[in-house]
Amino acid sequence: MDFFALAWLIPLLPLGAFVFITFFSPLYRSRIISGSVAIVAMLIAVVLAWGILFQAASAGFGAGSESHAAPAEAAHGEGTVAEGAEGEGEHGGVHFEGFGGAYSQSIAWAATGTTTFNVGYLIDAPVALMLAMVTLAGFCIHLFSMGYMAHDEYPAGHERQSRFFSFIALFTASMLGMVLADNLLLFFICWELMGLCSYLLIGFWYFKPSAYRAARKAFITTRIGDVFMMLGLFYLYTQAGSLTFGTAEGQIFNPALLERLHNQTTFFGMSAATAISLLIFMGTVGKSAQFPLHVWLPDAMEGPTPVSALIHAATMVAAGVFLVARTYPIFIESETALTVVAAVGAFTAIFAALIAVAQFDIKRILAYSTLSQLGFMVAALGIGGWVAGLFHLLTHAFFKALLFLGSGSVIHGMEAAVGHDPNKAQDIRNMGGLRRFMGVTWLTYMIGYLALAGVPFFSGFFSKDEIIADAFGRGDTLGYVVYGTLSVASLLTAFYMTRQIMVVFYGP
Repeated sequence: MDFFALAWLIPLLPLGAFVFITFFSPLYRSRIISGSVAIVAMLIAVVLAWGILFQAASAGFGAGSESHAAPAEAAHGEGTVAEGAEGEGEHGGVHFEGFGGAYSQSIAWAATGTTTFNVGYLIDAPVALMLAMVTLAGFCIHLFSMGYMAHDEYPAGHERQSRFFSFIALFTASMLGMVLADNLLLFFICWELMGLCSYLLIGFWYFKPSAYRAARKAFITTRIGDVFMMLGLFYLYTQAGSLTFGTAEGQIFNPALLERLHNQTTFFGMSAATAISLLIFMGTVGKSAQFPLHVWLPDAMEGPTPVSALIHAATMVAAGVFLVARTYPIFIESETALTVVAAVGAFTAIFAALIAVAQFDIKRILAYSTLSQLGFMVAALGIGGWVAGLFHLLTHAFFKALLFLGSGSVIHGMEAAVGHDPNKAQDIRNMGGLRRFMGVTWLTYMIGYLALAGVPFFSGFFSKDEIIADAFGRGDTLGYVVYGTLSVASLLTAFYMTRQIMVVFYGP
């Protein structure tokens, strides 16, 4: 089976689940049916995504590998060689070998004058890995949601029960569409859909003033970054005449274009590559909650716990890091932009870790932990550790989703004892000794804790160690500063997570 040719089904399946749940009114009030539709759609998407991963691995996709052509005539458009997956560059001490081999399909979407915008998908090594991560983590979160919503404040049969599953299905579809997009226009459309879904899900319990305020805060804050990102895309389009990923003539990674962006001076004496990179990076600052647009993410805890897991692990915050990774050939043309990226990421990592030390809400500790770990990923991209940054993105998605889902189990257990007041049910000072009553939750939470704390032989150790090693290996001032900052942030991470695990599960 050619899984590459079926890749378009991966975002379409959860999108279809959203349409089915939302518009088929006889089923609208059934949590079981709505949840089952979303779960089955995600299960099929998991099979397809992992099939793509194995097919990409067997085809030799990876840095420096050759591109692979799609069939001459495909059912959903003409298959083409994705030349943009290749190419390498080196500026400011950063060496980038390219995305490796790729497969793409596209069809004409809209024509304006002499310009035609295509819509399609592109599969290369990072896309194959992201698809596998997002679908598997998303499926687990959908599955957990079925049991979680059975204890929701909305009674069984309430329309909001089904609406929850329609929202998370659309959220996941948007992320998958963004990952697969073969151009920045489609990428941005899916990016904005995620912003809408985050607003709907963070404010799901809209009858709580804190929930709708958090939703509004998240929506407005991320839009600030998106405005700058959109300006960056406009500027890039004026220079390239296209927003399509690729190294061919008229595509955004064309070597001649990149060289021109590197040499062309624009406002404030910056190169065009610097201006475009910094504007695009502002989108990452908003979506991945980097300082100073980090303020929305801790408040996003007002949504249901599966929403927190989805936002903090598999979708929204990962999108910002993936944006920089996807446009990395442009970033490496500007040493200034990479320095800014590294500085923002390193500062966010230690800044958020320090705040996490002083938190008592079990979910807010994890929220600031997410901020800190995203700082690790962003800093890695800034120092040239492209592979290390994406590696940590993948490992973090799984152990952070595990921790958030575990915290949801703990909160439900506490609600049975102290009621639905979040000031009591989520305060770790009201917990203690839960290992005796929640053995399975304790065991799974311990696995996530050991990974996040960076204990040797767990995934978080390998990915964080790779980032810190890349920083030290640069051998320059920026590398040593990032190395020291991230090393301290790693120690703080181990401290606040040990504090949490001891108070919640081992305390009196």
